[in-house]
Amino acid sequence: MRTSVLVNNFNNARFLRTCIDSVLGQTRTPDEIIVYDDGSTDDSIRILETYGEAIRVIRGERQAGLPWNNQAKAIEHAFRACSGDIVFLLDSDDAFASGKIAAYLPVFAADESVVMVQSPLWKIDDDGVYTGIEYDVRRHASDYLRHIAETHEVNIYYPTSSLAFRRSYLQQRLPLEVGDGLALWPDARLSLIAPHFGKIVTLDQPFTWWRRHAASHTVVRKTSVYEQVSMNRTFYNAFCCARGLPQVSTWRSREHRRRWLRHISPEWLVRVYHYQRWWRGYHLGHPVIATPQPAPARDESRVSAA
Repeated sequence: MRTSVLVNNFNNARFLRTCIDSVLGQTRTPDEIIVYDDGSTDDSIRILETYGEAIRVIRGERQAGLPWNNQAKAIEHAFRACSGDIVFLLDSDDAFASGKIAAYLPVFAADESVVMVQSPLWKIDDDGVYTGIEYDVRRHASDYLRHIAETHEVNIYYPTSSLAFRRSYLQQRLPLEVGDGLALWPDARLSLIAPHFGKIVTLDQPFTWWRRHAASHTVVRKTSVYEQVSMNRTFYNAFCCARGLPQVSTWRSREHRRRWLRHISPEWLVRVYHYQRWWRGYHLGHPVIATPQPAPARDESRVSAA
């Protein structure tokens, strides 16, 4: 199977070399790397040009739209230019572990009905220092349609750089419809409804470095879990309603009732809840995940600037 890695970038020059090098350093080298630059005004283009023919760069003009819609357009432009049977998404401030493509490909090869593969993520800060693991046991189901129907929960996906899709699925979903007014990033719009097109497989071990830094949109514009899940549910139900499929019910979800209580509760009670969740998840039901070694190095341009 031919593989493509689609990198979307806007003004992430200080992380860009770490990102691209992590893809070029894969134990199973991708067939193509396509970087869509959304009109960066920093040193991004200069850095990308140093890679020559190792990558393909698409220079776009900065869109005037909202960040999540701009990212959707970046992914669409890069996808139209790619030829991979399996397509990996990657934000330019994140990075792949060296064995990621080699770990994902056998899952797609083993079952043609698999349309999406994902896994947890290691979290790092601006300087590449490991800060923890993004892991949620509720995103690890064996049958996602059944899981959604039984729990009335749509918390089923990990962030963008964790995701890989079969080309046939993306051909059905791109370009994304973004006229619903929901502040949803492409990872949500692609992942939430993927179970209706085929199987999703979630690996237990992380293969992605997810950088949480001060300029990250999801850090700058913080959305509460309650608000995010509400938007996800609205999007999912709109898709199902238009096709006559079963929808999820807000108040039939125990998790929703808990989120609602946390949403209206004082801060100290919320902290107690998070501690209990951490204990339950990481000590009672969390698989053994080794701390990654080594961590991605800081970008040379960032070091020299300092």
